[in-house]
Formats: sequence, C-alpha cells, structure tokens
Amino acid sequence: MHLPPKAIPPAQVAPLHRDVLPPIDPREILVVLFVTTLLSAAGAVALGQDSNWDQRNYHYYVAYAFLHDRLEVDIAAAQIQSWFNPLGHLLHYAAISHLRPLWAGALMGGLAGVPICLVYLLARLTATGLTLGQSRFVATLAAAVAGNGAIFISELGSTFVDILWSSFFLGALVLFARLPEQHRIGFLDASANRSLALAGVLAGMAVGLKLTFAPYALALVLALFVTWPRRRFSLAAVALFGAGLLAGFGLTGGYSAYTLWSKYGNPVFPFYNGIFESPWYPPVNMSDPRFMGHSLLQAASYPFRALIPWRHPGAEVSYRDARYAVVILLAVVALIVLYRERLSKNADGGTAQPGARIDPPLSTNDTLILAFFFLSAAIVLKMFGILRYMAPLELLSGVVTWTLLRITFGRRVKRALGAFAAIFIALLATTIPADWGRKEYRSDWFGVSPPHSVAVPGTLYLALGKEPIAYSLAFLSPYPGPMIGLHNFYDIPFVRDPSGPWHALAIERIRRHAGPIRTISIRPITDSDRSDLEALGVRVIEAECERFSGHYDHFLSCRCDRIEG
Repeated sequence: MHLPPKAIPPAQVAPLHRDVLPPIDPREILVVLFVTTLLSAAGAVALGQDSNWDQRNYHYYVAYAFLHDRLEVDIAAAQIQSWFNPLGHLLHYAAISHLRPLWAGALMGGLAGVPICLVYLLARLTATGLTLGQSRFVATLAAAVAGNGAIFISELGSTFVDILWSSFFLGALVLFARLPEQHRIGFLDASANRSLALAGVLAGMAVGLKLTFAPYALALVLALFVTWPRRRFSLAAVALFGAGLLAGFGLTGGYSAYTLWSKYGNPVFPFYNGIFESPWYPPVNMSDPRFMGHSLLQAASYPFRALIPWRHPGAEVSYRDARYAVVILLAVVALIVLYRERLSKNADGGTAQPGARIDPPLSTNDTLILAFFFLSAAIVLKMFGILRYMAPLELLSGVVTWTLLRITFGRRVKRALGAFAAIFIALLATTIPADWGRKEYRSDWFGVSPPHSVAVPGTLYLALGKEPIAYSLAFLSPYPGPMIGLHNFYDIPFVRDPSGPWHALAIERIRRHAGPIRTISIRPITDSDRSDLEALGVRVIEAECERFSGHYDHFLSCRCDRIEG
C-alpha cells in the first residue's frame, strides 16, 4: 500500500521557477554594498601597497601620458602596452597622485565591493524556490565565494582592473535576470527593451575599457541565443542589444580607437595588425601563447592544474584555487542527474514521481548564467588562458556552484545549502591567492627622487632593458622631454629595427632635441645597449652616471652625447 507523499508547506519551499520575481528591498542591497565596500577596503589596507609589474610599466604611465598629451612625444615608453586605452586607469592614477598611499589603497580596494554586491544581487534574483532567509543565505555565500578567489584577493587595492570592470558584465546579467521567465520580447515591450539596450551598453563599455573582455561580450550574445526558446527576442530587440553594445564600446573605447586609427591606421594598435596592416608594426596578429589552451586536453585540465600551486596555469606566480575543479565536477554530476531523471520519466510514461522536481529543472536565468559561464570559459581559455582575464568567471563561480547544486539536489534544499556551505569552507581553507607584489604603505606611493643632474627639465630619456620603468617618467623631471623605450618584454624591435619607422622616428627625435640626453634603466648597461645607442646616434658617457632609488626600484641614469658625423 502506497501512502500519498507528505505535502511540503509553501512557506518552506516556493516554486522553483516564477514568472514574476519578488521585489528586493533596495535597502538590503545598500547595506550589502556598504559591507562589501568596507570589507574590501579593509582587506586592501591589510594586504599592503600594490607594486605589480604592470602598474610600473603601463597602468600609471598611460594615464599620465594621456593627461599630458604624450602620445606623439614618447616612443614605446611602456613597451607594447604604451598604446593601451588610458581611460580604464584614470581613476587609479588620480588616487595614487592625489591621496596618501594608505587612502589610495583603501579607495581602490573599496571599489572591489561593487562587483561583490552585484554577485549578491544576481544570486538573490536567481536563487528562487527558497524562503527569504535561504535566498539571502545563498546570496551571501555566493558573494563570499567570489570574494575569496585567487584573482580577487590578489587584485584587491591594486591597479589591476579585471575585477572592477567585471562589474559591467555582472550588471548586464542582473538586467537579464530581471526579465520575465518566459515571454516574447517584441519591439513594443519598452521595459524589456530598455534592459536589453542597457545590458548591451554595459557589456560594450567593458570591452571598450579593456579589449580582453571581448570574449565575454561574445559569450553573452551566444548565451542570449541559447535562451531564445523561452525568451523569444524579436529581431528589433536583438538589434537594440547590439546597438547598446556598440554605443557602450564607443563611450569608453571610441576615443582611443579613433586616435589610434587616425595616427597609425589600426584602431587596436598594435594588435591584429595582420588585419589592419599598419605600417608602424609588422603585419602579424600578436598574441601571448604561454597560457593558451593549445589542445582540448590542456584546456580541460586547467581547473585541476589550478589545484597545484607550483603548476599555476595562466599566471607567472604561484596560486591555488579549487573553484573551477568544483564547478566542473558539479557540472558532471548535474548532467548525470538530469539524464537519469529523463530516463526515469520516459520509463514511467512521462509521469513525474512523487517529490520529484517540477519540469523544467532549469529556469531561463539558470540557462543564461550556465551558458555564459561555460561559453566564456571555453573562449577565454582558447584565446588567452591568462588567470586575471578569468575574473568574471571567478566572480560568478559562487552563483554557478549554487545553480549546479540545486539541479543535483532538487527539492532537498537543506542538503544543497549544507553542501554549498561546505564548499565555501573548503575554498576558504585551500585558496592561495596570486601575489603580484606588495610593499608596506609609506608616505609616498613611488618615492622616486632623482638627483638634480637627472631631473633637468627637457631631458630626453632613453629607457633600456625589459624591466618596467615608464612610471618613473612622471617623477624624473617637472617638464620631461621624450622617453624612448629601446626594449620590451616580447622582444619586438620597435626602435631597434633599423629598417622600421620607429627607428627613423627615434633618430629624428634625438637629432632635433635641444636638451640633455640620458639613459634610464634598472639594470647595468650592457654591450648590447651600447650598440643600440650608437645605432641611434648617441654614445653613453659612463663616467657621468647617477644612481638613485624609489620604493620599488633602483635606477641608473647616464649622460649621453651625440655621435657627430
């Protein structure tokens, strides 16, 4: 004899999928934003002052060069990154230049609370079928998982922008999550179309600020098509999203792209020059192959190699983060559960068993987030494989983890909640963040104080070596002349190529320069440096060299004379 299943009170378990989401009190989000901002600022202060390589090479320099109109004054001062969009670094430049280091670090760290708050909001919107308390618990854990990542902690209070600008994609997902569950979105659906257009603008702004976010924009477009069977976007609605994407890119990247196009014939100079064929760079599409997923096996093993600190896939420094391995394993389990339920349902003639989940097991938002996450991961691993470029995935990992747990456990909500809490504790105990360099906070961020002979106004500086040195230009002289970089990390012979346009331009700048000429380097001058300098028409006077230091580096600067004849 079979007894009827025990009824589940509505107060305990609400329907898993709703067409109309319950409103979220704005005061709740403001409280979360305040807490996440405060905790992030405190974390940045506790970690110490950021001293990463990219900050010294181009983060500070590109903003300085933009504000001082040095695009056509300097030549490759920040190596290949000299032509990056400066807009994304202006805020950090202002904080470092105008605030005491401790307050600058706290401000830059506090900004990281914004994406964490957006993760919380996204989880609240998508964690349906729960009581209010359970929904808040899930959202809190999702935010905590995001804030415990190897990337997030390493970038906290730093000049890296991967975490901060990921907020644009999180904001776009929040806008999509607020759309009706199953609804045809036509041209006259004003509210939905506004959300689509604004989501496009946000995604485009992220790409405009940093081109490495482009794979996420592509993944978002593909994820929208994955959800099309439920949210039947009209052609006009899709066009609004595309228009928003272009408008957002124009807002943040349009000026930089136009400037590079007008000066060098390539809007993303020097990248993709195999397409644009600017005469200022070899006709190749440059990439960094060190961390790419060159094979399916290599890409698939990435999450598990991240469990071993000395393997550290995607980064030059050691780290450990189990979240990607957890997501992959949960995805496999969830697929098995869905497959078995489908088989069971077919065997029973399409009749659901007592206590089984309602159909379909995936909401539209679940489908969107999972599709966006896994499509983004595949594209980013194929194109880059760089750890920092996976920041949006790290931030979303908590929301994705909960989604997969809910699929796996179905109506057994308490077990899913317990498993989620256990996963967070395990991640908290095992994650080792990457370390890009930290120093003790001092009274001055860089502390570069050159002697008078080096700081003569109008001095032309010839930067030697692959070390990051461009940041020093702002402090070498109150009115510095050009800085010409002879070397770069990727061994691209910009100035050193005697047949290239940069070599001729450098010789012309040196010939016309009326003020002093000096080298600037972090390492000693080599025979190769002497040959490179002589090819530019100058000879280093090593009897007139000066050494001085900053908080990060020890500098060597030598006077140079022109070679007559």
